[in-house]
Amino acid sequence: MTGLLVSVRNGDEARLAIEAGVDVLDVKEPARGSLGAADAATIAEIAGIAAGRAPLSVALGELITLADDELTSFPAEGVRYAKLGLSRCAGHNWATRWVAWAEALPQGTSPVAVVYADAPLAASPSEEEILAVAARCGAAAVLVDTFDKQAGNLLTHWNAGRLERMMAAARRASLPVVLAGSLSLPQIEELLPLNPWLVAVRGAACRAGRESPLDKNRLRQLVETIHRNRRPSAAAVVPAS
Repeated sequence: MTGLLVSVRNGDEARLAIEAGVDVLDVKEPARGSLGAADAATIAEIAGIAAGRAPLSVALGELITLADDELTSFPAEGVRYAKLGLSRCAGHNWATRWVAWAEALPQGTSPVAVVYADAPLAASPSEEEILAVAARCGAAAVLVDTFDKQAGNLLTHWNAGRLERMMAAARRASLPVVLAGSLSLPQIEELLPLNPWLVAVRGAACRAGRESPLDKNRLRQLVETIHRNRRPSAAAVVPAS
């Protein structure tokens, strides 16, 4: 059954999202890019707010920007899922560093692999390469997102057929799929029949773009829409908690 992940940038937004009934809370700083990392203090604050109320995910930026010593550091306890983008990694030995990061995560935190649908703009590896590495190291899920938020949404780059093929490949590898990429409510409704594990949003839940504050009414509308359309599926794979 599909759930809703909402990215938040501070404690007030975290409380608002939890009260609205989101299924997974995500910590992100949208001013720092598609997977912009919040500072450690913000992550720790939100982890405390989310404890016992919602599973917590964190965005940690792009693999290419991290120094080797940063691969083994982690900003907070209580985080269920962590993700790193792979922009500018195409043609490089990214897999070794990504696996090293994944294996260094603390017990109880699982890696999420990231596929950029606008791979040519992001200079990121193909979905086939990423799925293979993610499956080998036991990733919790694969996120399909967009890197350049000014270059269109997910459906600008991939049509429903390509999404279905990728999701089928992910499920054969026992990898749940999270769909993101500047999706609006009508686009989310269009994609719900594909039965992803989660739909992930930031801008769709905000008052005026992804860097503006979350809006209570937009949040509730998103939660109601996704929960109303929930349906069990034998093809769906959900990570163990």
